[in-house]
Amino acid sequence: DPNSIIAVMPGVYTESVTIPVTAPPNCMLVGLGYNQFWPSVVAAAAATDAITLSARGWTVAKLRVTGGTASAGIRLYEYADPGYQGAETLIEEVFFDGAYRALYGLEFEGAPGMVTVRNCRFSEHNNAGNTAFAVKETATPRQNAYECEFLDNWFFENDNHVQGGFGVTRFVGNHFCAGKLIPAIVKLDLRGGTVGENTVTGNLFEGDYSNAGGYYANAANPGSWVGNIAEDTAEAEVADNGFTIAIPAP
Repeated sequence: DPNSIIAVMPGVYTESVTIPVTAPPNCMLVGLGYNQFWPSVVAAAAATDAITLSARGWTVAKLRVTGGTASAGIRLYEYADPGYQGAETLIEEVFFDGAYRALYGLEFEGAPGMVTVRNCRFSEHNNAGNTAFAVKETATPRQNAYECEFLDNWFFENDNHVQGGFGVTRFVGNHFCAGKLIPAIVKLDLRGGTVGENTVTGNLFEGDYSNAGGYYANAANPGSWVGNIAEDTAEAEVADNGFTIAIPAP
């Protein structure tokens, strides 16, 4: 029924969970436990996601998820254009554990809109080709996830952190680490899509604040990147006090 709560008991579940578009809207999938004792959902095979979600208005919370070597921890799947499948999802306090195997942490396949990702951890998305991503938007059937929010998330030890064609989306309070064991190549890349006009503020940017350092605004409609903290005060786009005053440059 709509507004149902599905409680997941502590444990490790090696399976691939699919929540189809025909599922009731506005339900919650929530783990029972605390931090390291959250239930874990691990993809059952290389090409299957741990959780595939196409229903509207769901909440996923307090889980640890690990995708396969060719799949995602959570895939929001919009398979029709426009279909709005996977839209209005809230993902909160989820540990996206790449475990040195998962291709993606959170994948937007298509453009599920009005998605909020809050207080999540993304780490150890790594493969031999360094093509793994913590968050990745793939373009089938379209690529402009609209009016989303990424709030207070931590991205560390990934090949790449975030890449997608997000439009009119807020990135606030996130920590983008340069990486120690796994140096991040792309940290925040918003060049994809045609909408742009994103708001990027209040984030902590480690490393080189430039395109070469893995930071890219949308080229046509860059939006605002003012008010972040960047350690690279040598850049003209960063004030002496460490606050960003312009979009990252080449």
